[in-house]
Amino acid sequence: LPMCKMLNKSYDINKLQQALTECIDQFAALRTSFVLKNDCLHYVLSNKKEYMIHVIQTEQISNTIATLLATPIDFTEA
Repeated sequence: LPMCKMLNKSYDINKLQQALTECIDQFAALRTSFVLKNDCLHYVLSNKKEYMIHVIQTEQISNTIATLLATPIDFTEA
């Protein structure tokens, strides 16, 4: 679930990571993806329940977001 959020400097990355992990653990919809097989859409429920928060520091937020959005998402580890 790719998303960006600008934060000030007064945050605890470990608490944010713990909250994200708990949400993913509790809600299977956050671990669900879809694949097309034989012209039919199938859902896949991932067993992986932890995703890492990536902290990005940039002065060029528009360019950074554009680069991130243009980068393909690797679903092989989903």
